[in-house]
Amino acid sequence: LQWLSIHKAMALGAGGAWLAFGAFLLQRVVIKDHASSDSVDALPMTKPSLLFSSFFWVGLGAVLLITIQDVARKENLLANGTPVVLALAPVDPRSLMQGDFMALNFSLSQEVERLVRKQEMAYNTRQSFLAYLQPDAAGVSTLAAIQNPTDGRVLFNDQQKGGWQSASDVDLTGLIALEVTRKKGRWLPNGVDAWFFPEGQAEHFEQALYGEFKVNDKGKALLYRMLDEKAQPVAAPAEILDN
Repeated sequence: LQWLSIHKAMALGAGGAWLAFGAFLLQRVVIKDHASSDSVDALPMTKPSLLFSSFFWVGLGAVLLITIQDVARKENLLANGTPVVLALAPVDPRSLMQGDFMALNFSLSQEVERLVRKQEMAYNTRQSFLAYLQPDAAGVSTLAAIQNPTDGRVLFNDQQKGGWQSASDVDLTGLIALEVTRKKGRWLPNGVDAWFFPEGQAEHFEQALYGEFKVNDKGKALLYRMLDEKAQPVAAPAEILDN
């Protein structure tokens, strides 16, 4: 789940290139055998043809298996993951809309960035770490703690002491773990920085103020839907969906 879509596409492309290279080598073997044979009837086609078929079907099966497994994991997370609602950072909606997707930023990302800079910890040497969230009465989650990936200590918001404190034995019961990933200079929930939607629905998603994620027990998350100011799902009118 931590792989970006572009990385998965590159991996599939590399797999396709490897299959093509293997097919090319096997073809050269067949041509070489044909050139060195005195008779077409004497051409030992069985072994190269079997190798080519085996190589092709095994490679195709591996690509399909990896793809299906990835889709199944994500569908399971969307169906059974813990809902987490995060507030979007204030932005100009006109600069958000680019074609059929909306660039995203989160208040959580800004708060994590402030903490990392203020505490001067070793977070900037890491690509990801766990943040712990506390849902409020309205269901919107706010940052309650972050875990130092180098020594395991937890930086938590102590309301009684009026600020952020660091300790190694913090009780995180009731909090939701969410992995934040460094991407383009920001700490984003699982690296998510965009929401894609069908063409023609841009103006309806301008009213989105929250993003709802589904999170598993390891902190991996997928963006599930966008919510309006009442924390209700943002959806286009029926006439647009019908078209």
